[in-house]
Amino acid sequence: MVKCEAVSKWFGRLQVLQDINLEVVAGEVLVIIGPSGSGKSTLLRCINALEPIQKGKIWVDGESIHDTPPNKRHLVRRKVGMVFQQFNLFQNKTALQNITISPIHVLHLNRLDAEEKGRKLLEKVGLPEKADAYPAELSGGQQQRVAIARALALDPKLMLFDEPTSALDPEMIKEVLDVMKDLATTGMTMIVVTHEMGFAREVADRIIFIDGGMVIEESVPESFFTAPQQERTKTFLSKIL
Repeated sequence: MVKCEAVSKWFGRLQVLQDINLEVVAGEVLVIIGPSGSGKSTLLRCINALEPIQKGKIWVDGESIHDTPPNKRHLVRRKVGMVFQQFNLFQNKTALQNITISPIHVLHLNRLDAEEKGRKLLEKVGLPEKADAYPAELSGGQQQRVAIARALALDPKLMLFDEPTSALDPEMIKEVLDVMKDLATTGMTMIVVTHEMGFAREVADRIIFIDGGMVIEESVPESFFTAPQQERTKTFLSKIL
């Protein structure tokens, strides 16, 4: 579903990704962890072509996204749903309206079909009663669940999560992680940047540790947490576990 080959990226003189090689197969849940500023979020944004790369190749569902003409990239992005740290909901629209914008304007569904789909997605994320609520009337966890429903509205083949719980109060984190766990059980391909180690242990098929823009270690969860191979990984885990 995703292949990165020797991907490198600079912001000015600062290199933030260094020869990243990565493959994610359909149905896999990959969790990316690492310290702040290590390049995790940048890698997600490059996979979705929200950031350009200066070297390497990225394929999404068999298409080289950065080689696709800019005016056609939306066709590749349509396969990818992304959930950000901040919820980025339209404050002047209800939860249902936030979800139906893309199906109406991108998939060209009529309003009734889009609303039916939107209500099913709200039910999927546990918020069927919040269809007519505005973002200001929702908790942070509820807003993030609406954001997940919105990302699912285009029927993506791949979901990217960029620290989706980092802006939430601790008591709201579980409700968002539960939705993500349920989504993983459906066979959705997911790449998740997170500091939630419990989620990584339980849900990930594979974990990669990134530091300094490089993949330092890659393993299945059990080995990653109980027998890390690299000293940098051991140091990182000793500080957060």
